[in-house]
Amino acid sequence: MTLPSRSRAAAALAAAAVAATCLVTSAQAVGSPTTVTIRHSDLLPALSDTRSAGHVTFLGDGLGLVTDDSTSQAKAAEYFPVSGALPDSASLSWYGTQPQPGQQIVFDYDAITGNGNDYNILVGEPVYGGNWWLTNGSSADAKAADPSGAADGGNGSIWFGTLADWKAAMPNARVLAGGFSLGSGVKGSGVIASITYDNTTYRFTNVPAAASAPIVAGPRSVDAQGFVEAAKVATRRGVLVTVNLVSTKLPDGTVLGARLDWRITVDGATVFSTRQQADDRDGWTGRFAKKTGKHVVKVFKNGVLSRRLVVRAAH
Repeated sequence: MTLPSRSRAAAALAAAAVAATCLVTSAQAVGSPTTVTIRHSDLLPALSDTRSAGHVTFLGDGLGLVTDDSTSQAKAAEYFPVSGALPDSASLSWYGTQPQPGQQIVFDYDAITGNGNDYNILVGEPVYGGNWWLTNGSSADAKAADPSGAADGGNGSIWFGTLADWKAAMPNARVLAGGFSLGSGVKGSGVIASITYDNTTYRFTNVPAAASAPIVAGPRSVDAQGFVEAAKVATRRGVLVTVNLVSTKLPDGTVLGARLDWRITVDGATVFSTRQQADDRDGWTGRFAKKTGKHVVKVFKNGVLSRRLVVRAAH
């Protein structure tokens, strides 16, 4: 995983310290459950690592993530202010492809700024059975606190343990940001319904603060999300291109908001269009005869270019 530079991180953490005063801290969450609403303006731009093949979309109630392919540019990672002591527990509610996004905690080892241990990241992924691993770019002090006592990895890195283990090993640590990361190199699509640290749940919305309504029990509206599967196959008669358009299932207890509009063009002309609900699949196949030269196939999702294929059928 590629991490932001320490200079970027320092600026982001300073912003997080200020912004967190406006949010409920994880320490406050020890008592009754608390919900905090996160909008796009609450994200920390200096920590962002969403790349060209990754997309993060705020929905009415949720956060849509898509990575277009399995390249190094396929990454969607963002952070938002969180404060307080390291939590004892954390979770991320995800409805989509697997593997799901990793949950992250950015923290200062000892709550003293400028002493070389301000920037550290713990990553939680379900595959490691409750263990959270420390990134290689974290400080020497945080690495020395490794509660595992292991000589090698197998849990994301050589420094790992449960959140309770890390908290006991670093009693003065203070959280500066929470976040998530899908990728890099992972093709996926889905919706984060919420992220929780201890008893504080962070929910996401694109509804402006002045117009937002309290979150109440009942079905949530979730816009359709989807991804593209495409393949080119050379045949004796030319090049065969297959494009599959797939929309993901809705989370349990939700209702469909906006449908998903797809459009495919060949050399600028529309050859296929469809509107999908959730858990839907459509396809288009085109054959490009030999000696017809270069062709460009583009796939647009809700009017935005999602995939581009160049077909050379010159031979």
